[in-house]
Amino acid sequence: MTPPELPSSPHSRQLHLPLYPEDAIEVSEAVTVSVQQDTVWYFHQGMPLFSHARADHASFQLYTSMLCDNGACKLAEVVRAFKVTSISVKRALKKFRQKGAEAFFVRTSVVRGAPVLTPEVLQRVQGSLDEGLTARQIADGEGLKRDTLYRAIKSGRLRQASKKKT
Repeated sequence: MTPPELPSSPHSRQLHLPLYPEDAIEVSEAVTVSVQQDTVWYFHQGMPLFSHARADHASFQLYTSMLCDNGACKLAEVVRAFKVTSISVKRALKKFRQKGAEAFFVRTSVVRGAPVLTPEVLQRVQGSLDEGLTARQIADGEGLKRDTLYRAIKSGRLRQASKKKT
């Protein structure tokens, strides 16, 4: 059995996948879970309620959040039954309560701010560097972060004036 493909992002947290038992397990007095041919089935007092693919983590988070929100099981029961972290269950429940079911299936992307070093700013800064000012002096004068200029110099977008040898 191979683990499912997961989206990799430099901003994502480490994911603890739920561990599904081979046999049916009782999550709470009313809720039972069973895995049959890579499909996870949820039963409420013997009646099938919901199913999803074993690799579908978003559906797992959605349905366990719904079960906890409706009082069919407790957060601690979900943590014990599926060997996931309690904070992940709490976050999923919070997401469900604030944004609803669609929040589990919407891709979010990191939105970056506007670039600070526009072509005009780069030209002005390069002129100051050519005059012999230091990156620190220029950053303070232009209202830029020093690290921004240091990174631009290191990446080659700006070139520092060569130091004169005495």
